[in-house]
Amino acid sequence: MIESIQDLQEININDYAADEICLLNNEKSISDKRQKNIVVHKFGGSSLATSERLHAVADTLVRQKETSSIVVVSAPGDVTDFLLELIDSVNDPIIFERNLRELSWNLSSLVNQTLQPASAEKLTNKLNLWMSEVPFKIKAQMSNEVLAIGELLSCHLLANLLHDRGFKSKAIDARDFLYLNVQVGEDAQVNWRRSEELLKPLISNGFQIITGFIARDQFGNSINLGRNGSDFSATIVGRLLDASIVQIWTDVEAIFSADPRKVPSARAYRQVPWELAVRLAELGNPVLHPKTFIPLQGRSVELVVRSSFEPEKTGSSICRQYSPEVQFVTDLDEVKLVTVLPGNRIRAEQVASALQFIVYAVPGTNGEQWIVSEKNLGALLHFLNSQNVSSTVASEQFYSVAWVKPVIGHYRELSQQVRDWLNCQRPLYSFNDDNISLWLFPSRLTTAELSELHQLLLSGILENFNMKR
Repeated sequence: MIESIQDLQEININDYAADEICLLNNEKSISDKRQKNIVVHKFGGSSLATSERLHAVADTLVRQKETSSIVVVSAPGDVTDFLLELIDSVNDPIIFERNLRELSWNLSSLVNQTLQPASAEKLTNKLNLWMSEVPFKIKAQMSNEVLAIGELLSCHLLANLLHDRGFKSKAIDARDFLYLNVQVGEDAQVNWRRSEELLKPLISNGFQIITGFIARDQFGNSINLGRNGSDFSATIVGRLLDASIVQIWTDVEAIFSADPRKVPSARAYRQVPWELAVRLAELGNPVLHPKTFIPLQGRSVELVVRSSFEPEKTGSSICRQYSPEVQFVTDLDEVKLVTVLPGNRIRAEQVASALQFIVYAVPGTNGEQWIVSEKNLGALLHFLNSQNVSSTVASEQFYSVAWVKPVIGHYRELSQQVRDWLNCQRPLYSFNDDNISLWLFPSRLTTAELSELHQLLLSGILENFNMKR
């Protein structure tokens, strides 16, 4: 663990990380000014998909010890996808009416299965009103109003459920306080002053249940924050309220060194360095999204990932402490390699933010070569063309594997065993810098091969290594 700025400089961490360590050195003086009892919880769709899961979330919340709980919620289950399907079917009256009827029935059933009769009746009346307005709002090109229904339902469901149990709770529509300045071709920027001034009077004692994903632009129009937008909402709210902790409750128990479904030996980390978590998110890790981190940059708020299915487990804390053993192996299938001509000022992370899918600048190429999922290639090329950015695309389709290296420098070198393994597997492309190594293979590695590479990278030993010669 790093204990001083001198230690930090010796291992050559970037300037941003150094700023974060400075924050830690001043944490006591900062914490004296912060509302230490405020914790922001965020629950995703899988945590809210059924009546059983909603009751489990309520159980988790009432066991928390903080004096004020702020809860940000996603839409239940796959409701946002169903709403998108509903919007897409508007030009076929028969399919549209069927989809609208089925979705209305499913959402009403969720309400009635979850709440006591009196609360269920009131919320069902609200839901019926929201759904009755859907055809008009779609025709009036107010699709973001329609997409808000999922988060509104989760918000009111959970607030009513807690109220039914005898706890003080309040449902808050994020559009009552969260404003972003939206400019064409640029990332939307939170209007921090206006949003803070509007939010703080809304907060009272008890549980404050806030819609994720939705907000308003500077003109008061409903907007959404894109995929994984509720995580972004949670960290925005955490910053606005100067919370001590933001907890992202999801369906995994921790952040692992690799996807445990593909690598059974993957390690669960209880502490993950901030900068490594950001790099992992940029590479498409499903637990994290790059924009989740943006509101907390330069802040000493603790970000925690926990499982709502196993709330007794402590999860992973994303922090400003450093451990040499923390590193990651992550993969993406069916990717394409795109080269943008030198001199273009557009950056891959800007494009990823604008298009809401992974566009990653591969290491060691000065930002001139990117990987993108083949299914998103057309959208990327269309966007680049609209920005007058010339590009070429490699003809092959690849399977990519990235090693997110540990923070400490002398642990970042590939061992001879890994080099031998790579010589055997023969990736078509290899990219490398101080932070990431990335390989593009002609076909997907088997589970055994990916597990073997993971073992070699994390341990540096030849255990269970059976290289074919």
